[in-house]
Amino acid sequence: MSMEINPIVQKHYDEFVAASEKRPLSVTEKHAVKFAVNNLWLMDPEADNYIVCECCGEPCTARYCEPHKQQMMSRNLCFGCNLWAERESGFSKKLLFQGTVFSSLGISNSRDTNLLGHGGRKFKITKSDGEVIFSNNVWCAGEMPWYLREKHPDNCVMEGATKQEWDDYLTKEDK
Repeated sequence: MSMEINPIVQKHYDEFVAASEKRPLSVTEKHAVKFAVNNLWLMDPEADNYIVCECCGEPCTARYCEPHKQQMMSRNLCFGCNLWAERESGFSKKLLFQGTVFSSLGISNSRDTNLLGHGGRKFKITKSDGEVIFSNNVWCAGEMPWYLREKHPDNCVMEGATKQEWDDYLTKEDK
């Protein structure tokens, strides 16, 4: 198998890198740039599964199981952008803070903190509408890609709950 990179694939990759240099990249996006360059020699622009992602511009191949392959091909999206297109439909129920998506599963009485999000850390979450939520079971779904951040601004502020705030909340809930 030849290790040469097809000139069309190289052109698409160069455009992807140039576009990514014009905006701040998340850690995940920096990894995507590195990962793409390691796989350029595998890509054939004549293949029926070759895609240049319409969202981020990454050249890639849709070599995934169904339904991902068909979704990527029909939407013309790379795997990462396809994943976020699926996740985006549930953003109204999620907590968005500093460009990252979180879910709160409320308060758990589990003593095994390994089974809790963020190791059972106690959070005080103030939503944009003023509602305050306390949770020791907050899960992270990942950092949103740059193209979703303006469309979906933060809808909460998350901070560690003090012992006093936590105890006051639990006392109030017991009444």
